[in-house]
Amino acid sequence: MGRRAVLKFKSSEDAITYVDLLTRRIKVGELIINVKSNVVELKVRGSREAGDIMMAEALKVYGALRARNGGSLDLSVLISMAQPPHPVPFDVVTTALNLRGFPSELNGMKLKTKAPLDLVISIVKSVSSLYADMARMNVTQNAKKIIAVYALLRGLDVSGAIQELIGKGVVRENEKSGFALITASSSFEDYVSTIGSGKGIAH
Repeated sequence: MGRRAVLKFKSSEDAITYVDLLTRRIKVGELIINVKSNVVELKVRGSREAGDIMMAEALKVYGALRARNGGSLDLSVLISMAQPPHPVPFDVVTTALNLRGFPSELNGMKLKTKAPLDLVISIVKSVSSLYADMARMNVTQNAKKIIAVYALLRGLDVSGAIQELIGKGVVRENEKSGFALITASSSFEDYVSTIGSGKGIAH
């Protein structure tokens, strides 16, 4: 027994992007894909159970691409799109989006946002890059979140963000057991509240 779906996109480019992303996530010979301009036809051969799983995955990807101007994004699909080089804490992503004026929240394995998809992907990549840089440093998890958000909003690299935050007293460098450990003066949530009230970012 097989499953079939016909999916329409705004452009042929979107249809091709969809197929590229889908074939990166589903590597099963039973999935047959036909593309005609902006229409993608999917056929799944094999057992009903396998077909249901593959079709559910296909619709996840379709839903993400349709949310180009905001919507509900499956986190696993978003990661496939962004291909971040380092694991991403999505509470940092949602905080950065909210502070840029795009209401966003995590709901289980979905990111609900008013932000355009391209911006979400860009922020995921940026957060991943910042965390990759901090992976080589002695920084607490709480401080990493603060540094990442500050760097994103100020357009700084990790070193620049740390220096400015030390100057503001938001993070501090402590000598411990012969090495410098960077810690935060407050919780991430409290720091985000100070930003929301207009403090914590300006010079």
